[in-house]
Amino acid sequence: MYIDTAKMARQIGSTDRAAMDRGSRDRRRQVADVAAASRQPDQARLATEEALDGLFRIYQKTSQVVIGIKEIAAGDGRVSLRV
Repeated sequence: MYIDTAKMARQIGSTDRAAMDRGSRDRRRQVADVAAASRQPDQARLATEEALDGLFRIYQKTSQVVIGIKEIAAGDGRVSLRV
């Protein structure tokens, strides 16, 4: 699973480059955590939820527009994010 937070931040009109860089570093760390936990289903689900929570916080910090996340669902190796 890979989500490019820097690309998403650019798409929503953010100009805060430092926040995007921090977000990318945090996201790479979270992806590594998810990959390491994927061998154990319960830990993989928890790591995925933590990564999505981190992604939501990055969105809040880098976005200059209001976005609404309607649903975040994780399970069976898939992640769904509806906005």
